Parts: sequence; structure tokens; C-alpha cells
Amino acid sequence: MKSNSPEIDDLFSAACDGRADQAQIERLQRDLAQDPELRDEFLAYVDLHASLADDCIGVDSDDVLDFPGPGKSQQGRQVLIASIAGIAAALVFGVIFWVLTQREAEPNFIAVVTNAEGALWEGDDASVMVGSALKAGLVELCEGRVEIELDSGVHIAMEGPSRFELIDETRGRLHQGKLSANVPPEGIGFTVDTPNMAVVDLGTEFGLNVNQNASEVHVFNGEVEAILSSERSIDPLKELISTNVTRRLERSEGQLETVAFNPDRFTRPPDSLQGVTRVMGGIRVLRTQPETVRKGTYQHNYILLFREQAHIELEDPLEVSLTRPGRYIVGFGEANGNDFRHTLKVGERIDCYFLHFDTETEVSTRCRGAIRFDRQIVAVIAGGRQMGATDELLGAWCTAYDHPDTLDRGLDNDEVVISGDRRTLTLDWGVGSSADQIRVLVAAAD
Repeated sequence: MKSNSPEIDDLFSAACDGRADQAQIERLQRDLAQDPELRDEFLAYVDLHASLADDCIGVDSDDVLDFPGPGKSQQGRQVLIASIAGIAAALVFGVIFWVLTQREAEPNFIAVVTNAEGALWEGDDASVMVGSALKAGLVELCEGRVEIELDSGVHIAMEGPSRFELIDETRGRLHQGKLSANVPPEGIGFTVDTPNMAVVDLGTEFGLNVNQNASEVHVFNGEVEAILSSERSIDPLKELISTNVTRRLERSEGQLETVAFNPDRFTRPPDSLQGVTRVMGGIRVLRTQPETVRKGTYQHNYILLFREQAHIELEDPLEVSLTRPGRYIVGFGEANGNDFRHTLKVGERIDCYFLHFDTETEVSTRCRGAIRFDRQIVAVIAGGRQMGATDELLGAWCTAYDHPDTLDRGLDNDEVVISGDRRTLTLDWGVGSSADQIRVLVAAAD
């Protein structure tokens, strides 16, 4: 597709106006992946669309507020790109963040530990816990179970004793033990090697069990392709395996045999976090509450999201930072809470989610992402003083927080966008000397 053509202009317009169908969005994604210049043109088009939309969508000027903070005047094209998330259709929203994550991908880390139960790690892995990021390499679990999310969107549940090697976000090698993988559409093609075969996902959920005698693959949903290792043939044997089928390959044999299908032998990763329908970009969902969110604990390139308290009915008024749809540039420290204070009334019923971002480098690093909730966002707590004041009421009982008087727990010239329907939160955060943290309050489930 040629840039600056009527065809591409029509496609850009359809995407930004919310008229594009799924086929058009998929075509746009393919073209953007192949053409860097086209990506720049698309982002520039989004800039223009967002600036024009601000004048005509019927949003009051009070809906777009700037917190005081350094660099306030430097609200360039990324501010406009993020602001469109609150006003454009869900399709273009997904394309924008797909483009941003393609341009901002970080190669150092390829996965995050999202859950752990009774996990005992081997050797250098002993310090790994929920929220830890993983690089390529061997993961050795002596006992217990863990869940891992790869950058490709693949979710893996592993049971000890197991030895699993992360090669990259699209491939791993199970040397020993059991794992199950839940592969979303964007992760199709994810491959797990075993000592005597490779299992290639074709859009599915499957389990693998490897011991000293054989490799077994159980397909829970969809299809996988099993490719048998062969030293005697140039073309290895391949076989499609479908739902509710188990195939076993003995180490000493050269062909697969059918054995009883038994999905109960595997721990399978959950579909999603309660209350969250979708996350995009650099956000990683923790299935269980972490031991701590103190600065310096998780220094990597992801924004961590987990649920704190649920079904809270306010017995006293609660001071919060943001309550209305719009784009906010959140400043630093105490100003977050003092200059933009709103109050939730007694009787309001809420669930609380926590977001945390802290990098391993002293150089400021940016992370972008978005969260779609299944209920409306009631408020966001973004200031250090308000964060400390709400730890006792809203915080997770098993999680350690920084001291309540620590003011730099809030955001530092960072962007938060609450969509017009109040269900999507869009983030564009940069972190340097302090950790970025906010609480998101949504309407409690019935």
C-alpha cells in the first residue's frame, strides 16, 4: 500500500473515525509492521485527528486538565496520541498501542512471573517472586507452581519439579516436568521444544509432560503441530493434534501413539484478572498480590497491575485525584493531592486496583499501555500523599508498601487518560528516580 494515496487516507480515516472493520484493522497492522515510514504517517495522522477532535466531540474544557509539574509545556505528539484513546473507537485504540509497542519494545526482559503458589526455585532463581521479570535463560522450579506471561501474550503455568528454558518470547524448551500454555491470537506460532519433538501452537491451549522416558502433548482446545526430531530423515515427521487428544512419543521410538486424554493432570493458567477485560502495551497483570511494591523491588520495563481490596463500601468521604474522563498530565509529589482534590461520598461501593512502575536504570524509561475494565472507573488516586493515606483502607493485606509519608510514590510528569465511557485507562509513564504508582477505583461488582 502506497503512502499518501487516497486508499491509505481512507483507511486512516476509517480507523480514527471508528468505521474500520476487523479486516481493515488487520490489513493496517500488517502494512504498519512492514513500513516504518507508514507508521510515522499514521501516528502523525492520529496527532491531527486528536487535535481536531478536541474541538468538536463535545467534551467540556474541564474534562482535560493538567496537573502542575516540570515539563508541562512539552506536551508533544505522544500526548495527543494518548488523548485519542479517550475519544476514538476501540479498534483504532488497539492499533495505536500495537504500533507503540512495536516501536518501544525492550529486548532485555521477555516475561513476568504473574502468580506463584508454594514455589521453591533452584540456584540463581531463588529471588524470583510474583512481579519479577525474566530474561532468556533456564527457569528451574523445584516444587510448587508458577504462572508466567511472555511478551507475546502467551500464558504458561508450570509445576515443579520442572526445567523450562526461555529462548525468546515465541519459543521455549521444556527439558523436564509439566507445563500448560494458553496462547492468544497474537501469540500463534509459539513453540515448545522437548528432547524428542517440537510442539507448534496453531491457536490453542495445550499441556506438555516430559520425563526421562517420553514426551506427551495434551490439546485442551484448538490444534498444535507436533514435529518429531529425526537424525535419519531430512524431512521430520509432522502431525496435527486436535482438541481432547493426547499423543505420546517415547524417547526410543520414532512415531506418536495415542494415550488417554487427562486434562486434570495439568494446572492451567486463568483467562483474565477479575474485573479486567483486556490489557495492552507494557502492562502485565499479576494474578496474586505481590509481597511488596516498595521502590527498588521490581526494576524492569513493565507496569505491574494487581487487584487490592474489593467490595468496599465507604464509611467516610474519600479524597481522590481524578474523577472525570479526560487527559491528565500528573505532576510530582504533594501537588498531586493538593491542587486537584475530589471527594467520593459515603456509601460509594468500589473495587481497587494498583499500578506500579520502577525501572532498573537511572535513565528515565517510558512505558505505555492501556487497561479495559468491565465496569466504570470511579476515580484515580495519583498523588503521593493520597497514596499513603489510603494504604490502610484500600491496600492489600499481604503487600508491603512504602512509608505513608513518602510523597514521591505518585507520578512525575506522567500521563493518565480516562476514556469517555470511563472503562478504559490509558497510561504513558516515564520513571527515573522514583517509582510511579496509582490506585484505580472502579464500581464494585454486584
